[in-house]
Amino acid sequence: MGTFDWSGEPDGARWAWNSALDRALNDPETRQYHDAGAGVLARQVLRDRMHNRPIVEAVLETDVLYRGTVKPMCSRRDDALRSLRRHADDAEAPLLLSWLVPLALACLIALVVSAPWWLSAALGALLAIQTYRVLLDVRSRKHLIQWLNVAWYTAAYAVRAGPSLFYLHLWRSTSLPERQVQHLRQEIARLLGPERESLLVFRNHRGLVHAQDPQFWVSTNVEEDLKRKLDQMDGGAIAICGPRGVGKSTLLRKSCEGNLQSSGRAPHFHVIVQTPANYKPEEFLISLFQQVCLRYLALYKRRARGPFVFRVRAADLPRRIIRSLPSWGYLLLGLAALVLSLRAPLEWLYAWGADGVQAVAVTVWHAVSERVAGWWTDHPVFSRMFVTLVGVLLINGSGMLQWPFGRRHRKLIADCTSYLHLLRHTQNASNATTFGLAGVVGITLGGSRTAGVSSRVLSYPELVTHFCELLTRISHEERNDDWKVFIGIDELDRLGSAEQAKAFLTEIKAIFTIPGVYFVLTVSEDIGAAFVRRGMARRDVTDSSLEDVHYIERRRLPEAKQLLQQRVPGFTDPFVALVHALAGGIPRDLIRYTRKLVEIRHRTGDPKLISLARHLLLEEIAQTLSAFRVMLGEHAHNADLGQRLHTLHAITDLAHATKTTGSQDLERIQQALTRLATLEDEPTQPADGETAQGGWEEASTYALFALTLLQLFAQPDFTERAKDQKQFGGADGDFDVLATIRLEMSVSPRSARMMMDRFRTTWGLEPHPNSRLPHTRQPTRNSTPRP
Repeated sequence: MGTFDWSGEPDGARWAWNSALDRALNDPETRQYHDAGAGVLARQVLRDRMHNRPIVEAVLETDVLYRGTVKPMCSRRDDALRSLRRHADDAEAPLLLSWLVPLALACLIALVVSAPWWLSAALGALLAIQTYRVLLDVRSRKHLIQWLNVAWYTAAYAVRAGPSLFYLHLWRSTSLPERQVQHLRQEIARLLGPERESLLVFRNHRGLVHAQDPQFWVSTNVEEDLKRKLDQMDGGAIAICGPRGVGKSTLLRKSCEGNLQSSGRAPHFHVIVQTPANYKPEEFLISLFQQVCLRYLALYKRRARGPFVFRVRAADLPRRIIRSLPSWGYLLLGLAALVLSLRAPLEWLYAWGADGVQAVAVTVWHAVSERVAGWWTDHPVFSRMFVTLVGVLLINGSGMLQWPFGRRHRKLIADCTSYLHLLRHTQNASNATTFGLAGVVGITLGGSRTAGVSSRVLSYPELVTHFCELLTRISHEERNDDWKVFIGIDELDRLGSAEQAKAFLTEIKAIFTIPGVYFVLTVSEDIGAAFVRRGMARRDVTDSSLEDVHYIERRRLPEAKQLLQQRVPGFTDPFVALVHALAGGIPRDLIRYTRKLVEIRHRTGDPKLISLARHLLLEEIAQTLSAFRVMLGEHAHNADLGQRLHTLHAITDLAHATKTTGSQDLERIQQALTRLATLEDEPTQPADGETAQGGWEEASTYALFALTLLQLFAQPDFTERAKDQKQFGGADGDFDVLATIRLEMSVSPRSARMMMDRFRTTWGLEPHPNSRLPHTRQPTRNSTPRP
């Protein structure tokens, strides 16, 4: 391989390489490898590796900035420097030539300082005589030519040195470090081998801090499918359903804001509202009505004006004045003291301003006005064009041009303002009439009549009618500008049960028939399942309310890897598989478990998979089993079930203690999880019927799931086993199956246990069947248990 020979490269290239390499070695990601204690990644080892001929040649030959600009310019600069040095070495300064330069400098100084004429004439004569003597002498004439060449090449070098140094520093700071870091990472991976994948080293985790930032969103095929569905509809209601945390709200926001297109953002008029947990249909529709009016006013840069109410309590006014008297007294005394102490400087400043500044201002004003008047007279065409342009810009900025061209929007804007007043305030109007006849002798006869009108609250049918009418008009006007109108109703699954959500749809489904308006809702899986089963057994409200249901599935392992690589650059496959299994492919839980993993990495300072997986899994086991204890403890139980709850408590304490101890305690907790997973200690007579029985089966299935993760990720031979499984294993042993099992546990613990038995058999782990639960052992190529 050998070390790269820099003799064929321009001067400065090696310096730039070493300088950029120092920055690359000080990169936070590289320092994390040093902190990991990997002896093969010593600083000098990496430096020597980065000076190998193939690496340097690969970087220099593929760098366009270096090959196209830096190298040619630096080569020309080096040529000028070599020529300068050669002529400087050959040049000599004999006696005649040595007197020529001081005389020339003396003449130049005399001219600059305006010396007497006779002194300048004398110096000029001496310079002329000396020049004549130099030109007569052959040897001096030759040396003069050499010195002129030195001056020429000095100027040439100075001209070429500036741009070449600029581009050399630019190359050292931009493209060179990026390419060096790429090859440095490749060398680190080559030196570490398979161990590289089992180290958690990342450059930043901004994607975890700013979880809702759109720059970290990763588009999937689900967005393209929803976009096609919306393009095939001319309005109506479409529901987005899926497990909690799968990204329904994000997809709703992107669809309403017009961000589903990959080419850019589409213009949409949209309103997104949150569904309250406890609702009344009238209150929800009133809130949505107001949001639509406010959004439409904001679209045309208008604001809602409410009534101005000014009220001062007469009893409080004197007390407020009395309380504020000391503060005003202190303020006046302080200002008087300042004026007294600064009187002389203020008088001088005023006099200076009145005399000096005023005179300068008047002079500047006359000069500017004369210049402007002259330019206006001398250049009539350009001056009129400039003033005309300024006038057009001012008129356009006033906004009055929209008055004749925005007639079709003015009526809608006025109606939105009126509806806001109607929905927000109670309006009263009264009319009084007084009539009478004054008598001559002091007797007055008269009478008065007063009539009042008060607005009433709109009924729900009237509210629906007015809302549909206004939104229909808004949709019609916006479609003239090729805009779409979207109404997003988020968090519909927060209403509680599916029956409550269906009752909510029953109440508000009348507004879903507005032509040209898209209603996008996020619902639970129960509503989606009811829509899919429409017409099979009985008619459901979802059939008459929704046009379609768009189901979002969990993220598969490649999609989870893409999401985490976008948010945490440097996240390797084993860590992606770990958090993907714990999260079940749900994006929200993916981010949550990744945050936990990063926090453990900072807390422990150990980037190795075996340590991080052990800490993460033991924390998760302790928290989950504690939750099972609370759930089972809420039911009536006998002594047998109480003993089982005590067993869960013991496993939880053991998990907390094992996080800071060695592998011996890890074996103990694996044995405890094995006993819990095989249901060896299951109570024979559950105290609370099927409720406690089902909770205990869930806890047992979760124990088997946690045991599987510990036996995979918290073992030193994980990398080799994963490589063998990828090469020889079947589909039942894929890491994505673990995420499927995690979600299946919320549906059926028994089904999840069957899937887990097949997974464990594929990985060569001994399955732990329950005698009361059927299981199937699938023969695979590597089904032999590993030591």
